[in-house]
Amino acid sequence: DFFDIGFSNSSIGNTIYLSAPMIIRTLGTDSGSLGTPPANIQYLPPKASRSVSGSLLDLTGTRSLDVTNVSFDDNAQPTFNGSNNRIYIGQDLGLQNTSFSAEALVYWDGDSTDTFFGYYDTVTSGTQRSIHWRIYNTGQVRFDFYANSINSATGAIVANTWYHLLVTYDSTSDSCKCYRNGELLMQGSAGPYLGNDSDSKGYVGAWTPSSQPFGGEVPIFKLYNRALTEGEVKQNFAMYKKRFNI
Repeated sequence: DFFDIGFSNSSIGNTIYLSAPMIIRTLGTDSGSLGTPPANIQYLPPKASRSVSGSLLDLTGTRSLDVTNVSFDDNAQPTFNGSNNRIYIGQDLGLQNTSFSAEALVYWDGDSTDTFFGYYDTVTSGTQRSIHWRIYNTGQVRFDFYANSINSATGAIVANTWYHLLVTYDSTSDSCKCYRNGELLMQGSAGPYLGNDSDSKGYVGAWTPSSQPFGGEVPIFKLYNRALTEGEVKQNFAMYKKRFNI
């Protein structure tokens, strides 16, 4: 299972659909110019029907999400200014004490230490009650459960370059792995997320609404409800390698 968010300005209307591993992807535009951000986001429950092509069929039980704090370029692609842009992707993402994977296509501007995915308990703070996936200004990558993290060497990420990043967390062994462009970048013992899902909020483009805003682009983001295998990681990378000229 996964969440699927698509940005579109086509004839079907300016709607972002969120279904149930989490993806943010651009669908393009009919006119070639978005002009204004999409009008709304709708949430599709995990068991909603889908067509053979993956199209969303059933919008029963939708709810609105806020995308007013993110910018869009002429190709309807979300961009982050490193100051106050972010996408709120919802509360209760189902990461508490369980296996999951997260995947992102990232283009970092290199200006500062930036977080491109954050999830945190808004009521109780402390060790392992916050998740952040960030790039330091040295090019080091960190996936952190707050004081419990895995880290790459410096220079792992170069500014103004596309990367496919995917992290897996296996709750049976408390092991975390991060892949860069289909190859293992770092691994170690980390996790689980101990925050209360019902009190937690998630963002793409920031750790929290006021912490470590991301500068660059994150056109694709996914959250899976299990740890993907190495073969699945390579398969996913192959899907995007040509598209993003990685």
